[in-house]
Amino acid sequence: MNLDPAKPALSVVISTVAPPDAVLRASQDLIKQVAAAQGEFIIISGASGTSSFTIPGVRLHSMPGASVFDCRAQALGIASADIVALTEDHCIPATDWCVRILQNFSTWPDLILLGGTVINGSNKRIEDLMNYWMTFATFAPWSGCG
Repeated sequence: MNLDPAKPALSVVISTVAPPDAVLRASQDLIKQVAAAQGEFIIISGASGTSSFTIPGVRLHSMPGASVFDCRAQALGIASADIVALTEDHCIPATDWCVRILQNFSTWPDLILLGGTVINGSNKRIEDLMNYWMTFATFAPWSGCG
């Protein structure tokens, strides 16, 4: 766990190919959640261009032409916290996501990796739906069957 008060408790990183302004507009609830957890919010974008946003606790990193995977690979080198949570702009985190991450790392100080359910936020195009079910089906929330 982080014992340095100058360091954020948690870095939440969104890797994306979308313009940062679009991601920021869609991420206001998560930005508030990260701030409440004394964390930092980072967008690593492969889109070209710059952002007009300046939000305390939010950092933007540009990698023009990079894929989501390239952006994600840079996350650990860009994040400031000892605990780094990776997500993407189409995922919908639970309202207590940051708190639960920090609780798990506090409860198990030797924890190295933590996973959880992923709710798909890209559900308008058939290819997005199929990508979710083919890639993340094992992480989908499950409420049981009959």
